[in-house]
Amino acid sequence: MTECVERALCLFKRKVGEKDIEVGAFSREKGILYIKIISSLKGSKLDYPLCSTSSVYLAPRSSEKHYILKDIKIEKLRDEIVSNYDLFYYYSFALNVLMYFGKYDFAGSYDLFESFLELLIKGTSPLLLLSHSIEKFFLLQGISGEYEACPECGKEYDNAEVLGYSFENNYVCCAKCADKINVLSSNMRRYLASLQTIALKDAVRYTDIDEKRLFMYECFRLKALRGAGVMGIDEILSKIK
Repeated sequence: MTECVERALCLFKRKVGEKDIEVGAFSREKGILYIKIISSLKGSKLDYPLCSTSSVYLAPRSSEKHYILKDIKIEKLRDEIVSNYDLFYYYSFALNVLMYFGKYDFAGSYDLFESFLELLIKGTSPLLLLSHSIEKFFLLQGISGEYEACPECGKEYDNAEVLGYSFENNYVCCAKCADKINVLSSNMRRYLASLQTIALKDAVRYTDIDEKRLFMYECFRLKALRGAGVMGIDEILSKIK
């Protein structure tokens, strides 16, 4: 039985055996999908371009979330990312973030990542775009940045207050409640507080912030996560210094 999955993003591709290809795709309905392209089906014309959005027609394989590509209707190409080394580098890091956070809220993660791709193509500062995207991935998981008052003791922050961090709960807090102090400056706290609830495309318009320091803060939050965490953090931090 063939199933149609609409608006599926092609995230990555890898060779399987001598001729076949496996695609990692992401959809609003099902999240991550592993789709095998068998070279003998429809000759060599059946392809799933990297970073594209497509409707895919799939036959199930033996494992859950594993399919065979039977047909495809390509809806949007994003060759600008694939052909540009710098854009593809930042895309690859964002993909690592998606693979970590996109396991539960499929629709929210899909919409956020698709917005990231469009803004990256339009020339938005990659570091600013990544920072706000990471912030919003945390929000999708219910891990909010507490930028108005301490979530531990309830104390409202002073205008010039520098915040610490709670590793147990993955959020900033006042210095008295923190496991680590001097994590977030007062200027950056006010910046994030003012932009936390607005759409990604609107948040990145506000550029009156040190983009490197903001990105370093978001990477700090990623590194504080339990478990395997997000890949490539140390590499991208070394690249921007």
